[in-house]
Amino acid sequence: MKEGLTEKVQIMVAPRLIEQIDDWRFANRVSSRSRAMRKLLTMALGNEEAKGPAEAATSPSHVTHQPG
Repeated sequence: MKEGLTEKVQIMVAPRLIEQIDDWRFANRVSSRSRAMRKLLTMALGNEEAKGPAEAATSPSHVTHQPG
């Protein structure tokens, strides 16, 4: 995910969205709000590698099926 962070984006969001981002950040032990937002954006665009431990455990692509 650290492939040349050269672009800066500024957005306006509601306080509730910041609370949700921060809640996700703390639940997934992400070091900064910026990093959490990058991970969430990457996840929303379909990159499974960006998922935090809480999401990875429940993701359909991470569920193992027992034969039988």
